[in-house]
Amino acid sequence: MLSGVAPSDSYVSGVLPGMLVTSLGCGLSLPALTVAALTGTTEENAGLGSAVLSSVQQVGGAVGVAVLVALASRRSDALTATEGFSVALIVAAALLMLGAVLIGTLLGKNRPEDALDAAEAPANHANHT
Repeated sequence: MLSGVAPSDSYVSGVLPGMLVTSLGCGLSLPALTVAALTGTTEENAGLGSAVLSSVQQVGGAVGVAVLVALASRRSDALTATEGFSVALIVAAALLMLGAVLIGTLLGKNRPEDALDAAEAPANHANHT
């Protein structure tokens, strides 16, 4: 949505809808990502897991912004500044979709029910012998 903002658009019609969708997406996804990152940590290591998650978010955000701004400024040399940032936002959206597919695929393989079934199997086997 934000990649289609033109210089003549007002804030309310051009920027606000995209910002609302972004805010809603962050509000819904960040708690789920936190739970996914901390699932499987022990009580003793929960603080360490949270610190690693925060560090990765900060470093990833800084590197991501730097790469997208470099892409936008490089693209803006040949076009207007808004077109350079439109390209950067399209690249960011594509990377976000790729990340969502990867997360869905990787988390789907290691569901908690599978881990519980695997943990119960040796116990059930021991009871039957």
